[in-house]
Amino acid sequence: MTKAPPTIPAPPTHRVRWLPWLILLPILLAYSNTFSAPFIFDDHDSIVTNPHIRRLWPIWEAMRTPKYSTVSRRPIVCLTLALNYAVGQLHVRATTRSIS
Repeated sequence: MTKAPPTIPAPPTHRVRWLPWLILLPILLAYSNTFSAPFIFDDHDSIVTNPHIRRLWPIWEAMRTPKYSTVSRRPIVCLTLALNYAVGQLHVRATTRSIS
């Protein structure tokens, strides 16, 4: 007489579905007061007056960096700033809506 192999219980899917929200909710709450904050410190040179983030195409233009700014030699940062600018220009609240 052979024994049947033990069955493995299925993982609880209701817990797995809520896990991303349990991680995302505290992050959004922590940053919620910054969504309407003005640009400060290095934001002016990196975002407000940066002409390279105004267009996404050609992509190498969006990845160019201003020579003397905090984003110089950081093309991926400039590309993400260009993506954010494409979604909401200089309105921070519009950009955060695209993320959530």
